[in-house]
Amino acid sequence: MLPYGLSFVNRNIPIYTGVFTKKIISAYYKCSKDSITNNYGGLNWNLFRTGDILDIKGLKIIPVHVDHSIPAAYGFIIKTSGGIVVYTGDFRMHGPLASMTQDFLDEIKNALKVP
Repeated sequence: MLPYGLSFVNRNIPIYTGVFTKKIISAYYKCSKDSITNNYGGLNWNLFRTGDILDIKGLKIIPVHVDHSIPAAYGFIIKTSGGIVVYTGDFRMHGPLASMTQDFLDEIKNALKVP
């Protein structure tokens, strides 16, 4: 999760991120002395948590937490008219919160059972 460049995002473009990730970004900007990357006011934030179902242009997107060395990592189950797409940038099964990644795998299994 790198907050660089957010100051250049058009304010009409929605930004989807987890609640805790937004807190990390806010803390970064609060401590940053770089005026170029410190302008993120007015961004169109859409915050989510595990268990939420996002409806974005007809796609149902289910964020599910995963264990990672960086906090607030998510995997996503994307339900489309043609089937299910699963995405995660990275995860691990051996960390202190390995059960979070197992939650993600369980949600994938559940999504595959439901038509």
